[in-house]
Amino acid sequence: EPFTQWKVAQLIPTIGAMDFEHFSIGGDSFLAVANFKSSEDCYGDIECLNPRGAQPIENTTVLPYNVPSHILKRVGGVFERVQAIMTRGALDWEHFVISNQHYLAVANSFDATYSTPLTNSTIYKWRGGSFEHFQDIATNGAKRCRYLRKDGAHMLIIVNAASGGESVALYQWDGSVFVLAGQTNDHAASNASDVAVYEQGGSVLLALSRYSESGSRTFRLGAAASLKGSLVYSDAYAPAARFVKRFISASSSETYRDSTLTVTLRPDRPLPPGTVIQIGGVLTLNGEQ
Repeated sequence: EPFTQWKVAQLIPTIGAMDFEHFSIGGDSFLAVANFKSSEDCYGDIECLNPRGAQPIENTTVLPYNVPSHILKRVGGVFERVQAIMTRGALDWEHFVISNQHYLAVANSFDATYSTPLTNSTIYKWRGGSFEHFQDIATNGAKRCRYLRKDGAHMLIIVNAASGGESVALYQWDGSVFVLAGQTNDHAASNASDVAVYEQGGSVLLALSRYSESGSRTFRLGAAASLKGSLVYSDAYAPAARFVKRFISASSSETYRDSTLTVTLRPDRPLPPGTVIQIGGVLTLNGEQ
């Protein structure tokens, strides 16, 4: 029979769902659903969160944004709920793999407990049949999270869209966790609605859609940079004796040229011949070290 239209294959109960993420682990097919919030008339009443026909739970206060999101596994031709993960105004899931290990990142946008968009978004790691908490990242009304790999570097982009803290933040995998490598600081993510990451001409581009009159924007990931690291001075006769260490920090929000780190030595404090200057731990936005 030729395909003519989409037909309903399964109904999945959700709680104000905003996103589905499909992924596979070991040949099994999964769905992660991001449940944003319960409906307004559910506040203080958990009955509408229960399956139809279930007995309501009395004397329980439900915070509308603090609801469980769910992991579903395809079993016998249908998706069955296998895990519930508490989220706070979840808007997006992102699945990725690093060194054959599976991870899920959720963008949490609002914590009803404190009535604030300042809340952690969380990365979970697959361990022994379920996802377990792995890392929290402080966010401000996180709207989207996107994983990308460029030149062997693993990176995670988080779009923060809450008023006063709008930014596109880049985190880089340091071998054990994600660390902040750079972010925009000009309210670039104001009124953000979605983001797409793609490669073109050897560059990584990020397209950010915004529901505002100022229009959407595109960023080139390898342009702006945030440099963090240290300078270590050592004598040629005792290279292991690192007797002076200075931490450095520099940044650039330019989107049309490379950033340059300049080190200037004081003329009244010259270094002896044979001195080695080592620059270590420098991170740039395009993942190079």
